[in-house]
Amino acid sequence: MLEIPSSRNGWRLDVVSILAVLGESNIKINAHLITASWTCLLPRLMPAPQGLLAEKRMKQLPYEDDVVVTGIKSGNKRSGLNYFASVIHGSGAFEGELSVQEYTIEWKGTSESIRPRTFNVFNLIAVGSFLLSVGLLVWSIVVGDGVAFMGIIIMSFATPFLCIGSKWTAGSLPKHRPYSANIPDGDVAIRARNGAFVVVHCREDVSRALYFAPNDCHFALSSWWARAIGGIAGGLTLTVSIILFGNSSWVMQAALAVSYAFLNVVYWSASLVEQKHCWDLSDFDVRRTFVKSYPSFTEAVWQAIYLSGDTEWMDAGEVLPKTQAWNDWLREAQRNIDLRRADWDPRQALIEIFQKNRTTAV
Repeated sequence: MLEIPSSRNGWRLDVVSILAVLGESNIKINAHLITASWTCLLPRLMPAPQGLLAEKRMKQLPYEDDVVVTGIKSGNKRSGLNYFASVIHGSGAFEGELSVQEYTIEWKGTSESIRPRTFNVFNLIAVGSFLLSVGLLVWSIVVGDGVAFMGIIIMSFATPFLCIGSKWTAGSLPKHRPYSANIPDGDVAIRARNGAFVVVHCREDVSRALYFAPNDCHFALSSWWARAIGGIAGGLTLTVSIILFGNSSWVMQAALAVSYAFLNVVYWSASLVEQKHCWDLSDFDVRRTFVKSYPSFTEAVWQAIYLSGDTEWMDAGEVLPKTQAWNDWLREAQRNIDLRRADWDPRQALIEIFQKNRTTAV
């Protein structure tokens, strides 16, 4: 005979244990944003807090790969776009195939480092989840569930234990040069694999701070203490609290299940927010002055060259094939830059050069 529990206390919501550790990918993706502010140390419930305990702590901030950054005048070259530069340009800056953008960036402030915004989305989530945890704690007292009460307290402290090991601050920005010297312009050209180009007009200290100096991060604790506190204390509190959640009353399990489901949705939604809204970039005046997509790679290259005012960075950026035809085309492009002929037809010029070289070879 089929049996169905006659009372709700006969049901077990083991889903609470699953929801408590579900969503680790969202936490890992946003770990550097979660642990950048002091609010990460607030005791609170967080889905999958074990995602904050990385096997190896980052030595520098995440960067945009498949991108080559070249100093137009300086000749500097770097594979990958630094974190704060990618934050300034936005996550979709290089998604437009054969697109060309032009920026002007000025450094108008005197801050020594880039700091998180006070009211960024992850700070608000931390404070909100702290208040939610307090509410659940009060509710456990109201329903007289001592097991859930202890579980919420222990789990709430698992989060700061795990966060403290990864708590970090951004390294200092490079200083303005203290002397007057014949320093090349800081203009930068950025090329993505899909043929997208970004040309940035800026001073040398701006290009050094955003594009070429490594984005170092300084951790609050040494690696040993991070593993001792985060790995041992955080791991133990996480394990004990999950056991307690599994033995709490049906009412509290339902409340915890709804809370964790809600927090998972919140953290997933937060990962969709542009990261530039999380950082105080007010010291940098960023203006995008040009953006356009082109039907051919040749036209995109010519527009990037024209905006940069030079062709020398083409070799450093390894943009074009190293053939005689393309070398002739680059010389022709430089001549038209000098004449400021924006209406020059780069595709027709390339076709004529190829035909000329073919005729000469025959």
